[in-house]
Amino acid sequence: MSTFEQTMKTFYSAKKDKPEIITLPAWNFLTIDGIGDPAACAGFPESVEALYGISYTLKFTLKKKGKSDYHVAPLEGLWWADDMMDFMNERRDRWRWILRSTTLKAGETQDNYPTAI
Repeated sequence: MSTFEQTMKTFYSAKKDKPEIITLPAWNFLTIDGIGDPAACAGFPESVEALYGISYTLKFTLKKKGKSDYHVAPLEGLWWADDMMDFMNERRDRWRWILRSTTLKAGETQDNYPTAI
């Protein structure tokens, strides 16, 4: 289990026996969104590559400046469709998606984003 998973375990795991409402801290994310079948969409693999490239560039830029280092989180993906029947019937060409990676800790500024991008 990575440091990120240990630190954020509460937010990424659920109790088996009862639902629970949790309060999440403020987080900053890098995100890329798109439309289409993730397996066939030409932009999807490039989006994953870009997201990780920017995340790691930002991580090492901050580290070099002596600022707070952070763990690049596992990639998260969310999928949906404007018409949920398209989603349920797996009409993937109509799906919408967003990829995201947690980046800066709460309280950090986004001043270094342009440097990384």
